[in-house]
Amino acid sequence: MLTEKQTERIATTKQSINDLFIAQDLTYGEVKRVLWQLINEFKRKEEKYLNGSSIT
Repeated sequence: MLTEKQTERIATTKQSINDLFIAQDLTYGEVKRVLWQLINEFKRKEEKYLNGSSIT
């Protein structure tokens, strides 16, 4: 379960990301593509980290 501070931090981050996408005038498809790229990049870094490599 998330703490109130974590929940607030997540909400703030989500709003910031949403504002950025709006400011960049991205379409739904473009936003979806960016989010999938970020998720996949994070997964690769997480796998490297779990395998004992550097996270970068």
